[in-house]
Amino acid sequence: MRLLVLLGVLCATLHGTSPALLVATRSWQRQRPRGAGAGFDPSRAGGTGHRSSAPRPEVTVEQGRLLGRTRVSSKGTKYYAFSGIPYAAPPVGDLRFKAPRPAAPWAGLRDARREGKICPQPFFNLTRILGTRAPRTMEPLHGEELPGLVRARPWLLQALSNILSASEDCLFINVYTPQDAVARGAAGGGKKGLPVLFWIYGGAFVLGEGGLAFYDPDPLIDHGMVVVTFNYRLGPLGFLSLGRGSGVPGNAGVKDQRAALRWVRQNIAAFGGDPTRITVYGESAGAVSAHLLLLSPSTRGLLRGGIMSSGSAVHSWATAPAELAGRRARQFAPVVKCKGNLPARELARCLRRVNPRDLVRWQELALLPEDQRYITGRVPFVPVIEDPDDDLDEFEEPILTESPLAVVSAGMQAKVPTMMGFNSGESLVVFSGLTRDPSLETLRLIDRDITSLVPDDVLLSMSRAEAEELGRSVRRLYIGNENPVSFYDSSRPKFFEMLTGFFIYLDTLKLARYLAADPTSAPLYVYRFQFVGALNSLRNLLRIQDKEACHGDELNYVWRVNVSPASRPLSPTATEYKVRETFSTMIANFIKTGTPSPPGSPLDPQISWPPFTAMEQAYMSIDKEPSVERDFRHDIIAFWDAVFAERVGGPIWTRIAAMEAERRSLGNNSQSNLVDVQRVTAKKNKV
Repeated sequence: MRLLVLLGVLCATLHGTSPALLVATRSWQRQRPRGAGAGFDPSRAGGTGHRSSAPRPEVTVEQGRLLGRTRVSSKGTKYYAFSGIPYAAPPVGDLRFKAPRPAAPWAGLRDARREGKICPQPFFNLTRILGTRAPRTMEPLHGEELPGLVRARPWLLQALSNILSASEDCLFINVYTPQDAVARGAAGGGKKGLPVLFWIYGGAFVLGEGGLAFYDPDPLIDHGMVVVTFNYRLGPLGFLSLGRGSGVPGNAGVKDQRAALRWVRQNIAAFGGDPTRITVYGESAGAVSAHLLLLSPSTRGLLRGGIMSSGSAVHSWATAPAELAGRRARQFAPVVKCKGNLPARELARCLRRVNPRDLVRWQELALLPEDQRYITGRVPFVPVIEDPDDDLDEFEEPILTESPLAVVSAGMQAKVPTMMGFNSGESLVVFSGLTRDPSLETLRLIDRDITSLVPDDVLLSMSRAEAEELGRSVRRLYIGNENPVSFYDSSRPKFFEMLTGFFIYLDTLKLARYLAADPTSAPLYVYRFQFVGALNSLRNLLRIQDKEACHGDELNYVWRVNVSPASRPLSPTATEYKVRETFSTMIANFIKTGTPSPPGSPLDPQISWPPFTAMEQAYMSIDKEPSVERDFRHDIIAFWDAVFAERVGGPIWTRIAAMEAERRSLGNNSQSNLVDVQRVTAKKNKV
């Protein structure tokens, strides 16, 4: 019966407080065990994460004393979980849209055995996803998946319940730490603490939470580290910007992350962590956020390393200039019954009176007409390059006032070991309905406007005719001249390969080579995740048929993603568990030592992961057996190098081009592609 309730919920239109969803969730709430409120911890079959009868742990942080609970990993490691700890004051009332203020202390012992409320966010419109995407691209539900779905059922319903009960009072942090680490932290005496993983979730700056339903630290906790997750504000509540003089400069969500990082720095020793060994790790929007913390002067010196999966602050979709962010905000205002032409401070006051559910429900309507040209879709509220404003208090210290690419080009990224990577089929998520209307008409955007294949920073330097000619060259490079693009013929894999490049890997490799061109940079490690198995999270949940690793698919090989059941029964010796052990060990090694394959690691000497350098450009391919590869997609990279060197230019591209010329001579295919580019860009001075 509960499974039918869940399936009914998943087939409903999940916007706001849908009556169907309320009925289904309340039905489940009446049946669930006592104590299963916010932060309910449904146990998985087999005892993973079960509670222990050990004495309840306590720690003392700056605000007061905390009571946690004991958990046991799948390998038998006892660890403590302290959940729902406020790291900042509730950002409500006049504090909506503002940077967070310090959390108030409490008297006595605070119960930290349950997770706090999550931040307001919309439901997926699953009617659109299930009803308008091309049906032949969906994998049918197989009978062997039902036991896994039944086991995941409490977590799925908990995740839905969390969204229903979301609150603006949501700035909570969770700390997971091995049992003996807390004892060391309490003893003090100069004992060195454990390395700390500071996790930032993804979700397009629209969705997400830091709870156990999505990010169970089970595979990581056995490696001897302290794991921290938390919630930050999303959508317009976290990223609306009205610009200079408004009191709403933007980036409230990133400033939440900064406040959480500072809280960890100040308090993690009490949990047995080392405040000088914090590594930030994020995926997708979380990777953008992690990179911003590595770039911001306001967080300099707080981090020992950074991991960015499927994104960075230099990605084309990651940030917006203040002027664009302001126009989107004013486009959005009438949707929630505020006049878009009000003076900025009056508009801010009006928006503070709007129901938070309405703000997150209608946020897509903030997109401008020009946002529709992006074939991978756009998110309206993202981190902003802040316009410096002296009329702000100390809490509103800007995150960045220059573009991320300018900061990287100037060599101002934190000089700490960095890991970044991408998945083989990143773009498969784009037409699942998560980021834009997945209709066949959307697929044909490139047939309607070929300039959608030209990056913004290149488009600015071109006439319309030049942009169309370059767009046709891009199309020839990736998919030939098939017309129109189709889901069902030979153009499909070529089309998605092109989108994967636009969406993730071109900008990832651009950043990698920027860093590699800086002789003062710390070691950099790059990976490509291509394993396809029963634990691939989003591929399974979105019923994707293609045999590629989708955006987000690597997460279940680092964390235990409790809402994502295995797509088939797995034995303890399954390849999926071997890949999880290998990849999570690489991540853990990096967090502990700054390198994914240090001497003495369980992976050494079988696996040696070399740094990415300008000359070698080595990366680790994560598959059934990991392997070191070099020179990823050299023909495609050479094509775009020529475009950017000619049209964008600047010292950094000159440097990269010189290194590339020294490193290799281009093959025939790359040379023919360059002829196309040179012909298009020859008219550079006629713009």
